[in-house]
Amino acid sequence: CASACGLAVPAWGEAGLTALAAHPAVDRAIALGTVLAAQLKSSDGGGSGYAATASAGVAARLRARGVHARPLGDVVYLMRAPTAHPASGEALQEALLAALPAAA
Repeated sequence: CASACGLAVPAWGEAGLTALAAHPAVDRAIALGTVLAAQLKSSDGGGSGYAATASAGVAARLRARGVHARPLGDVVYLMRAPTAHPASGEALQEALLAALPAAA
């Protein structure tokens, strides 16, 4: 192999995760393996937890960019293939940041 074969590489960029966690519309961001979850702050009285509606708008904006995301209450989930190039995770993080509302 020209690169490290069989070694796990980070699926998500640390800088992108830090930027996501610091965004004013995000309560917290977590990356575990190939899954990235961003819990959104409620700003419009749309409920909290599973009853929240905040992530649906973000998922719709991502869909318009060709990114499939799973909204579930106040959390939006992204997942990438474990064999994908590391740049794909960074591109997904950038798309998520662009799809977030300016402030919560």
